[in-house]
Order: sequence, then structure tokens, then C-alpha cells
Amino acid sequence: MLRRRRAARKLIVLVTDGAPHDIDVHDRWYLALDAKRTLEEQKGAGIATFCVSLDPGADCYVTRMFGVGNYLVLDHLRRLPEKLALVYLRWAAA
Repeated sequence: MLRRRRAARKLIVLVTDGAPHDIDVHDRWYLALDAKRTLEEQKGAGIATFCVSLDPGADCYVTRMFGVGNYLVLDHLRRLPEKLALVYLRWAAA
């Protein structure tokens, strides 16, 4: 749907509570690389993606998928509204 949308800039903010998971694939390295490939395809279509993770151990896999500076790991859910506003303002100013 977003690919068909006419807009100068497009952003997906992905809010997640854990690592990539699939019911029939259990290799976390493969799942992270598969997600990265999808994110690269989206970027090629002009769609930026920013991840907000609620998983305190997310640093070990979100960097691999989203790249440095394209994610944020929150220490508590109550900080989500404040951080989402900052993510939007940062993205809008870029």
C-alpha cells in the first residue's frame, strides 16, 4: 500500500517486543538477514523504516537488520509516546 502512495517521503515505524520469529524457521541469523533483505527492498522503493524495540536484548540483532541509527531500544514501555514523538521529529527534519 505504501509503495502506491504518492508522497515525497515514506516512513514505517516498527514497534516490536522481540526478535524476528517464524513458525517454520528457527535460525535467528537467517531470520535477521531475511528481514534485512526486506528492509533493503523497501528502501529501494523509497520507504524508510525505523525500529523501536521493547526488547532489552535487541541491540544484538536490530543493528544487523536496521543499521546504526535506524533503531531505538526502550527500557520501558511508558517511554514509548515520548520517544515516538522524537523519532518523528528527527525524521521530519532530515
